[in-house]
Amino acid sequence: MDVWDSVARNLNTLDEFNRRHFDGKKAQARFNLLLRDHKERNVASHRASGSDEVVDERVVLLDDLSSQVEEAKKEEADPADSEAEAAARAEESAVLVREEAMNSQGKRKNREGDDEAAGGKMLKVLTLMNDANKSELELRKFMFE
Repeated sequence: MDVWDSVARNLNTLDEFNRRHFDGKKAQARFNLLLRDHKERNVASHRASGSDEVVDERVVLLDDLSSQVEEAKKEEADPADSEAEAAARAEESAVLVREEAMNSQGKRKNREGDDEAAGGKMLKVLTLMNDANKSELELRKFMFE
């Protein structure tokens, strides 16, 4: 809106421009109205077949402005599309990395052996201690019989 305010200020400095209370909002509305009317005239002239068009400087300028506005709209839409595509690609790659990490974790556990895969070093130590206690208990039972 600051750009339209700047346009309105520049127009207000001209001696030929005699509209009072002309601001950025009115400048933008007038510009959009001019472009809309120009597009409607173009559509009407394309429908009328066989008639010669009178092309003056105003029509040429409005054609140029219309094409520039369309290009600007496309440029505004393109970054939004590319940002959405980039976000989708990032999400897909994150899913891929996550799956690969889970798969490699499973492979690592299988390589280290079934005992460690089942519970780690602490479980292995506790199992060995339990086996030692059982064998000691059996030895004492045998000695007291």
